[in-house]
Amino acid sequence: MDFQIVMELSAVATIIGVIVSYFTFHKTSKLSYITQERKEWRADIRKIVDELEVCPFSKKKRVLTKLKTRINTYGKLTEDVGKDSHIWKQIEIIENCRVKEYEKQKDKLILFLSLLLKDDWERAKKEVIGEPAKGIITVCLSFAIIFSWIGIFQANGINIRDVKEVQKGIIYTSPGMILIIMGLIGCFLMINVLKQHCEGEIVVIDVIWTMALIFGVLILTFGNKLSIFIQAAIGMIIFSGVLSLLLDIGKYVQGKRYKSYVDKIKGDEKSGSK
Repeated sequence: MDFQIVMELSAVATIIGVIVSYFTFHKTSKLSYITQERKEWRADIRKIVDELEVCPFSKKKRVLTKLKTRINTYGKLTEDVGKDSHIWKQIEIIENCRVKEYEKQKDKLILFLSLLLKDDWERAKKEVIGEPAKGIITVCLSFAIIFSWIGIFQANGINIRDVKEVQKGIIYTSPGMILIIMGLIGCFLMINVLKQHCEGEIVVIDVIWTMALIFGVLILTFGNKLSIFIQAAIGMIIFSGVLSLLLDIGKYVQGKRYKSYVDKIKGDEKSGSK
C-alpha cells in the first residue's frame, strides 16, 4: 500500500517536472531568439551611429530614415522616453535645423543612441538573470497547488495514506481545484495585461495584488487551525508574489534611471545654450 502511494506521488512529481521543464524550455528558446534579435538590433544601431558621426549635412536624410526604422515608432506618438520619444524629437530637430546647428544636434542624437544601447544591454542582462527567478516562481506555485490539495484532504478527514480515500478525494475535489487553478491563471494573465498597459505603475500593481493576496489569506484563515501543507502553500504563494515584486522593482528603477539620464542630457543642452 505504501509502495503504491509512493509510486502515485512519484508520478505526480514527474508530471509536474515535465510541465515545468516544458515551460522552462519554451521560455529559454524564446529568450535565446529575442537575445539574438536584440544583438543584431544593437549592431544596427552602432552602424547608424558610425554613419551619423561622419554624415554631412547634405546626406542626413538617408541616415535619419534608416534610424527611424530601428527605433520604437510609438515614441513619435507619445511623450514616453521608454518608447524613444526623445529620439524622435531629436530627429525632427535635426531634420529642421540649420547647417551651423547640425553638428551640435547630431552629437546630442549620438548621445541618446549611446544611452539607448547601454540601457538595452543592461535590460538584457537583467532579463537573463531574472529567468531563474521566474522558474522558481513557477515551481513554487506548482507545489503550492499540490500542498493545497493535500491540505484540503486533511481538512476533510481524508487519510492521505489510504489510496482509496485519496482517489475518492481527488474525484470529489478535482472540480474545485480546477476552478482554483483556472482562477490563478486568470489572475496572472490579467496582471500581465495590466503591466503591459501600465508600464509606469507595474510596481504599484504588484504591491496591490500582493497585499490583496496576503489580506485575503489572513481573512480566510483567521481563527482556523491550518495544516502544515496549507501553511506551506500560503508561504509559497506569498513568496512568489514578493519575488515578482522585487523583479518589477528592478525594472522600475532602471526605467527611472534611464529617464534621469535622458533629462540630464537635455539639461546639459539647455545649460550649454545659455
